[in-house]
Amino acid sequence: MMGAFYLAISVGNFVGGRLSSLYGSMPLPQLFGAIAAVGLGAGLVMFALTPPIKRLMGGVN
Repeated sequence: MMGAFYLAISVGNFVGGRLSSLYGSMPLPQLFGAIAAVGLGAGLVMFALTPPIKRLMGGVN
């Protein structure tokens, strides 16, 4: 479980670094739109993974 925690932190820092590298080359509204799109995309992926994860849990609440 700790490995997944550190992996999530690593991926978040990587995506944040990639998006912050665009600060000088993109207009701010477009940059904030890209940040919002990444956040919404991640939320949709987590929402889509909820049923398979619940099935893997085998009735644990």
